[in-house]
Amino acid sequence: MLYSPSCDRHGDKADGIFDRHRRFKEGPTGLKQDALLGAICIRESIDRLMANRKGNAMSRKFVSTICIIVLCLAYNFALADSHRMETTPTDWWWYHSQSNADIVNVIDETGSRLIDIEIQSTEPLRFAAAFVHNSGVYAETWWWFFDQTPGDIELLLNRNEARLIDIERYETENGPRYAVIMVNNSGADAKDWWWYVGADDVFLAGVLDDNNARLVDFEAYEDGGTKYAAIMIENTGEDAMEWWWYIDVPATTIWNNIAAHGTRLLEYQVRDPVAGTFDAILIPHRETDNINWWWYYNVNDTQLNALINQNGARITDLDTYPADRKNNRIVRPPEPV
Repeated sequence: MLYSPSCDRHGDKADGIFDRHRRFKEGPTGLKQDALLGAICIRESIDRLMANRKGNAMSRKFVSTICIIVLCLAYNFALADSHRMETTPTDWWWYHSQSNADIVNVIDETGSRLIDIEIQSTEPLRFAAAFVHNSGVYAETWWWFFDQTPGDIELLLNRNEARLIDIERYETENGPRYAVIMVNNSGADAKDWWWYVGADDVFLAGVLDDNNARLVDFEAYEDGGTKYAAIMIENTGEDAMEWWWYIDVPATTIWNNIAAHGTRLLEYQVRDPVAGTFDAILIPHRETDNINWWWYYNVNDTQLNALINQNGARITDLDTYPADRKNNRIVRPPEPV
């Protein structure tokens, strides 16, 4: 199913939805298991590639990847999703099977910041994550948290004058909790933005239209039906662009959009590794960006590192899903006929 920001809104707010509309001028008006990995990568000079692993071996784990190879591109303004758009070469890292203490150690030892985090297991709690060196065009005041309720997150956003760039939901014995990454949203970095949890697809289509917004991250989960945790920004000014989003579609649908509209993937999630369906956000692939890119799924950590080195890329997005749902082979989604 495809939704675009121009979709009409249907129905009222879903039951149980947690809605936070955050505009930087006004403030708020309202308030997984053993896995495969997914990644978006952008090209770096080979001698700066740092595709590292740490923690337990990732036996029977797989990686779903989007690899973007970037030849030459630099932005001189602060895009809301610049962590996935900026292509200036930088030191970077990715790890799997990490505890929260491991994540903190990586950050302290490398001077990096998180750009994407995924839940690999909940007992014990383990993460897969991608980092960039927190300097130059990538420098941000930022925070990350886990084991948070929506109310906790709202308090942290207010305290830090921040906005979310990544959100992950997982189940605990005390109920659902979230891991989030947030960045400063004040001064020159301020953006109008919104976040929601407990939203269905119809509600999301409605608020995207109401807010004149575009998605920068969304996460599907089951809770009496398919619901979403989502982050969106106002689609105006320097952040304005044409964009598309899909839910639970086969790879051929994504490839057809790429062919028809000249797009590339910004964010995706493997919805069903057996059926090979995805949720995805796509943005224009402008000729001036001079970007070559690839995406793969159903690869393990060794295969992913080989692809990174082969393509001279860095990861900008990861996804994880159960290894026992697929055979151990690299899959590049089929291109349209």
